[in-house]
Amino acid sequence: MGDTWARGEGCGAQLLDLDLSLNSLKDEGIIAIAEGLQTCYHLGKNTSTGGSLRTLNLGQNEFGPTGAKAVAEKIVANNHRLTKLDLLSSRIDHGAAEALGKAIRGSCARWFEELIVADCYLSNDCVELLVRGIPGLRSFDLGFNPSGGPGFVAVAELLLSRKGFRSLNVENCNISAECAATISAGLAKSSLLTLNLSGNKTLGDGAVSALLSSIPLYHPLEQLNLKECGMGDFGARALAKFIMRSSHILLVTVSGNRINVAGIRALALAVGNSLSLQSLDLSKTRCGDEGAILLADNVVARNRSLDRLDISDILMEENGARALVRAVEERKGRGISRVLTVAVYEKKHEGEQILNEAKIAAGSGVNLEIMMHIYDD
Repeated sequence: MGDTWARGEGCGAQLLDLDLSLNSLKDEGIIAIAEGLQTCYHLGKNTSTGGSLRTLNLGQNEFGPTGAKAVAEKIVANNHRLTKLDLLSSRIDHGAAEALGKAIRGSCARWFEELIVADCYLSNDCVELLVRGIPGLRSFDLGFNPSGGPGFVAVAELLLSRKGFRSLNVENCNISAECAATISAGLAKSSLLTLNLSGNKTLGDGAVSALLSSIPLYHPLEQLNLKECGMGDFGARALAKFIMRSSHILLVTVSGNRINVAGIRALALAVGNSLSLQSLDLSKTRCGDEGAILLADNVVARNRSLDRLDISDILMEENGARALVRAVEERKGRGISRVLTVAVYEKKHEGEQILNEAKIAAGSGVNLEIMMHIYDD
């Protein structure tokens, strides 16, 4: 592949989107491609103002800092309208981060919006270099870079204060308490639409509650992922209050948190009355039959906005299954026309037959689908 690009044969007159992800490309391959694209520009095979690329996906290859620097200097620097760059799972050091920031500022700063550098082994100084070096960034994916220190504080301070910034992913980044507090403070002034904090297990109830309490009324946040964030009932109650006051929230994920009945009760009541929420993932919360009954009675039977409810692996048994059957009928009686998918993936238990009955009922005119997969240990 690299040789073809090196001869300038890999690009046409208007190459807008280039996806070379999952090609096992190492440094030498990336450099050959970068030089090939540069040859295209010099031969006049692209626009007179430089390359025509709008999006470049090099994710999940095997190149390191040398290849990343070549991407910056030979591709990014020559494409003045590049809007998105995906470098997922590459390796970026200080020099490569500096080159990327410089290339974007000098070439496509006016247009550039989205940078994906998840799982790139970024140090704190690299994170800070990238953020400070790209002024117009609207979406930043930093997931699986576990440094979680001062560089991430800078991310929160800078990005959340930019009016056009819309999406932040810091999944599994070992977010520090200082960074969590900065995100909380910045959220109030931000226009963020998507926030992914999943996998930051040390956040706990305190940080999660502080963050949720900081989100003001009428904030535009639409998607919130708090999967495996170490939250319990206190955090769940804070989330319930946020859902009740938000008219924009569409998707909430709290899978893998140890939320007990008290927290589920608060969430069930809030979600039951929500007019905006479309998807709620409560899987692996281990709330058991009591939690399942609360969700069936308050969400499945009553909510009119929800499209999907995931209650997989919550240790639901016979009583919870019976509550779901009742909720199916009650929903039908209320004349709710919106189709609701309830995902139920549970270990084999006494409620298996009842769940199968509910699935049959859902398929006979009731506007509810129960996705089931009963499995053994």
